[in-house]
Amino acid sequence: MYEQDSYASSIRELGKQYRIHEIGLKDYVDGQPLPEDVFSFLREARVFENLAPGNSAVGVQSVSRWLVALREVGALDNTSVHIMTTQSLIIYALQFAGEDQRLRQQLQEMLELDKHACFCLTEAGGGSDAAGMQTTVFREDGGYRIQGEKCMIMNAGFADYFLVAARLSDVEGYDGITLFLVDRDTPGLTVFPHTETCGVTGVPINRIAFNDVRVPRERLVGQEGKGWKILMKVLNCTRPGVGAAALGAARTAMERAAVYGKDRVCFGKPLNKNAVLQGKFAEMTLAWESGWLMVERAGRCLDEGRSGQTAISAMAKIAATDAAKLVVDRSLDFFGGYGYLREVGMERFYRDVRVCTIYDGTNDILRGLVAGSQLKSCVEHA
Repeated sequence: MYEQDSYASSIRELGKQYRIHEIGLKDYVDGQPLPEDVFSFLREARVFENLAPGNSAVGVQSVSRWLVALREVGALDNTSVHIMTTQSLIIYALQFAGEDQRLRQQLQEMLELDKHACFCLTEAGGGSDAAGMQTTVFREDGGYRIQGEKCMIMNAGFADYFLVAARLSDVEGYDGITLFLVDRDTPGLTVFPHTETCGVTGVPINRIAFNDVRVPRERLVGQEGKGWKILMKVLNCTRPGVGAAALGAARTAMERAAVYGKDRVCFGKPLNKNAVLQGKFAEMTLAWESGWLMVERAGRCLDEGRSGQTAISAMAKIAATDAAKLVVDRSLDFFGGYGYLREVGMERFYRDVRVCTIYDGTNDILRGLVAGSQLKSCVEHA
């Protein structure tokens, strides 16, 4: 669980210097900026260098090292890690669009955290069913006009750029999905007040309206109608990252359970000496390690350009986030009734980790993807 890895250790130690874990305990206040220490920490840790153009098979420096960074930051602070996961979606999309360099400046600004971005896909009438997207884009002389609404958009409250998925007005389904990079101050773009959520309460989550938002042709990301193909490549890279971040938080929950169990005496001995709780801790450890092994495998698969990336990335997300959910649940058991008290802090892990099984493709939908891929493979090789 604790590799002797200088890169992971450096992130861990820098986070402690910035006391980043204390920032993560604060809920976002609508209209207020996030603490600058969050961004200073991420810049000094140089985590986004892993996503700069490089020689890995997906065109970045190293997906594997990025996953380690997500795990370590996730163990420290839920706010910082969700800045990382959200920003990475847009960075990957710009990298994969790849037909020219017209958005090179914006990409560099995001890699250096000089600018921040959010990803606008989810709509009130459909989350996982992207083919039913209602946000529509109309062609106009010299550019495009976007009309529609998005909801539950993470980091929209402070984003400078909005990566918007919209459907061409004359094309149905996935074939019409097209991506645009829209500036925050574009006329017609409205960011509504922060939406209160169960977990991930340290960052803004907003509804966004696009009322005849005009976008120049230069802000088209990739080609018309190719947005879904780009997003599928993006999600292959980001799904293991969701798992890595969740496992980081779960590891901290385990640590807190172990420390509490060392000192808490019940029936004449510390909880850590109780055979039942030892069994639970073994279960937690096995789940955590299994989840991380799948995340590591996905990282190598992406860096080396191996086949089966979509299924392996999906399996990594399922295994890691399900493991994190189990670990947090069992960790809370060590505290008994105290674990249910908000002041103890264990319930926050419970709320924060839960969403990781939902976004970037729900685990239920991903199970269908994995089953389809494996069934086809089994039949072909029988």
